[in-house]
Amino acid sequence: MPENTPPNRIAHYEIVERIGAGGMGEVYRARDSKLGRDVALKLLPRDLTGDEERMVRFAREAQVLASLNHPNIGAIYGIEDAEDSKALVLELIEGPTLHERMREGPLPVTEALTIARQIAEAVESAHEKGVVHRDLKPANVMITPGGQVKVLDFGLAKAMAPEEASGSQPSLSLSPTISSPMTAPSVILGTAAYMSPEQARGVPVDKRADIWSFGVILYEMLTGKRLFRGEMVSDILAEVLKTEPDWGTLPPETPARIRRLLKRMLVRDPKQRIHDIGDARIIIDEALAGEEDEIPHAALEAATASATSRGPLPMIAAALAGAVLAAGLAWTLKPGGAPAGTAGGGTGSAQVAKFTTPVETSVRNTRLSPDGRRLAYVTPEGLWVRELDQLKPRLILEEPARGPFWSPDGEWIGYGIEETLYKVRVTGGDPVRIGSVPRGHDYGEASGGVWREDGKIVFSTGYHGLYEISSQGGAPVEILPPGEGEIDFHEVAGLPGDRGLVFVVHKREGPYGLDVWDGIERHSLAIPENEEDIEGPVYSPSGHILFQRRGESSGLWAIPFDLETFAATGEAFLVQSEASHATIRGGTLAFVLEGAVGKGQIVEVDRTGDILRKISEPSDFWGALDVTADGRRIIVARGTGKDELWIYEAERGTSKRFTFDDYRNNMGIWGPNEEFIYFYTINPMNLYRARADGTDEPEFLGPGVLPFLSPDGKYMAHTRLSPDLFGWDIWVQDLEDTAAEPWVIDESDGIDWYSPVSPDGRYIAYQSQVSGKYQIYVTTFPRPGKKSVVSPALGQWVRWSSDGTELFYMANDSLMAVDVDLTGPTFGRPELLFKREMFQWPDAFDVHEDGERFYLIVPHEEEGAEAEPNRIVVVQNWAKEFEQ
Repeated sequence: MPENTPPNRIAHYEIVERIGAGGMGEVYRARDSKLGRDVALKLLPRDLTGDEERMVRFAREAQVLASLNHPNIGAIYGIEDAEDSKALVLELIEGPTLHERMREGPLPVTEALTIARQIAEAVESAHEKGVVHRDLKPANVMITPGGQVKVLDFGLAKAMAPEEASGSQPSLSLSPTISSPMTAPSVILGTAAYMSPEQARGVPVDKRADIWSFGVILYEMLTGKRLFRGEMVSDILAEVLKTEPDWGTLPPETPARIRRLLKRMLVRDPKQRIHDIGDARIIIDEALAGEEDEIPHAALEAATASATSRGPLPMIAAALAGAVLAAGLAWTLKPGGAPAGTAGGGTGSAQVAKFTTPVETSVRNTRLSPDGRRLAYVTPEGLWVRELDQLKPRLILEEPARGPFWSPDGEWIGYGIEETLYKVRVTGGDPVRIGSVPRGHDYGEASGGVWREDGKIVFSTGYHGLYEISSQGGAPVEILPPGEGEIDFHEVAGLPGDRGLVFVVHKREGPYGLDVWDGIERHSLAIPENEEDIEGPVYSPSGHILFQRRGESSGLWAIPFDLETFAATGEAFLVQSEASHATIRGGTLAFVLEGAVGKGQIVEVDRTGDILRKISEPSDFWGALDVTADGRRIIVARGTGKDELWIYEAERGTSKRFTFDDYRNNMGIWGPNEEFIYFYTINPMNLYRARADGTDEPEFLGPGVLPFLSPDGKYMAHTRLSPDLFGWDIWVQDLEDTAAEPWVIDESDGIDWYSPVSPDGRYIAYQSQVSGKYQIYVTTFPRPGKKSVVSPALGQWVRWSSDGTELFYMANDSLMAVDVDLTGPTFGRPELLFKREMFQWPDAFDVHEDGERFYLIVPHEEEGAEAEPNRIVVVQNWAKEFEQ
């Protein structure tokens, strides 16, 4: 039989196909006819099987390796005769190798640590049985579709090596790795790059060699860069023996304990290296759990004393970070290059320092106090304040505050709830009412405020222009309305010395803009145009305006800015990917890095809110979802900026993308018989319908958002911007009579939207702010008549039951139910079904036809482990990078 020609069958294994090759032979998929399972067969090379002494030793070693039994270790089932050769029977593992995954770039910290933990568990189990891997590398690690890690080829490097190679020179060509077909030099280079220094020197090795290799793998997962490189094997081995890792390439969000762990694993002297991989696993577990580093009291005192001479801000950072974190940040606002410097590498001035605070829920609206000593932020529990020299925050307000802003003296925090502005002392106490926002407005997610030295507060609500109100109370006055082609302004922030304001411009068509107003004229900053949202602008004393993007380029961005000319002086560039809610005071920067709670998951719940099943994998869902009556199919928007609609098959657990265009697509609705899907785009705000099977191009229906269909599909209720731009109105369009003009259901002041039609087609429910707060109303359909108030208090995102006997709506995080008699119609008293934190605006849901099951998007929670928390990252003296 030729060298490279496999037999059709080996023992009771039928060869199916060749799946790879390694330094020690060809690998094939085979079918075990006895047990009815697929396996991997590795045909051993002739130079091994023809050496009787080596085969005896190999068989003895293979028996030991076959005893390894761990869910993260690829199993060895046995050895079979293959005509004049031998075959190793291995567990067949589907999925990419870690090497293939790392080709995509650096892994997010949590993903890297999760993979590393499983590798460590596998290696720990083998070490406990006296087995050293000796060839641990990304190509020997596979990741199943379910995310389980499998480490392959434990101990085969020793088992397959010639006797003289096992204790002297490294036999690089005998790597047993299963990989996709490649040239022998590629296999050799891959092996050499992960060898421990003692292996490179050809001396006997023990389990500490695996710890070195594990450290290299973890470093490369985090940085996305090869640690040891070279054109020849000798070049790589020389790098292994002499080159120190560049710790500055680790991402800023790398936990301090992981940085220390890497340094302990990548010590060339094995006597000084961490001795047991189980210790590494424990440290990784602590990092994944979000545990903060314990700072010894002596280190805290030393750090505080050292920072005192540099002023209060470095002192606060050093006190929290201690000697650990203050030494290890590589941070830059310079586009397209390596960090300009690292903490501890300056010229004796204040160092860059960082610390991270885990937050177990969603967090937004971070705001540093004027003196930079305190940080305010909002979670679903309310408004928090953290003194930066204290380890625990204080909850000063147990209400759903939005858009907080500090008074100039740092004694008060202003904020809004629905249609009212308040202020509360930073020490806590009863809130003080400032005044109401303009009628029909809501101080919500797009709001922001600036408390000026003269006692006036400038604010935006995201519904029109900029307004001013006295901090002592009164009525708001509009000071800057939107211009032609503009809808409203979002998230206003101040420039130093009350010299101007910066805010986001929401346009009728095209991308969002970023403008500065000096009190006399507006200055537009040139931001690269795309369909991604711009959020949260803030001025930096480094001479930049920072802002957040949502989308493919999600993260914290900066644009150079001249405070004298109010003009941009350069192009915008990325500062920190996946960062949001930035705030700056002096030399202190704080922002949020989203963890696993930054993802949402579609779930089915019962009337008590208990989860019956999880329908989707965690993803960046956005907007509302709509479910077919029987709950089989779900249409939902997914993405972080350039959103597209996806269809989920609830029973099969599969999904497919539905829209493929250049617009942001939001909120799809199933038409009658599931033949069409109706949806809308943002920028421009237009309505479309497309066949659910995707066979035709979408059909333009007209302007508007938030479509809902009558049961027969004849009428489409939707929302349009009011002609005066001061609100939103509900309109109805006749889809069969294209010549008929659309008409308004409720043309009241303020905001009316989200308007499902009753199952009998005679009524329409919607939310309106005509009373000053969102409430649920019902009126006749398709022509408006008498309207009834359904929710005496807050009500949003309403849905009908399939038989029309109930209405359901959200009140903050509470799902309410109301009995309905459509013969009147009459409505009962709202009853609470359950409370549950929702993932993203809007807090939308849908109802199964049985009225007993509901579909929600909720924050993702990992099974069997704590979800990775969001983290507030505080960086002290970060602008020092610009002086280098």
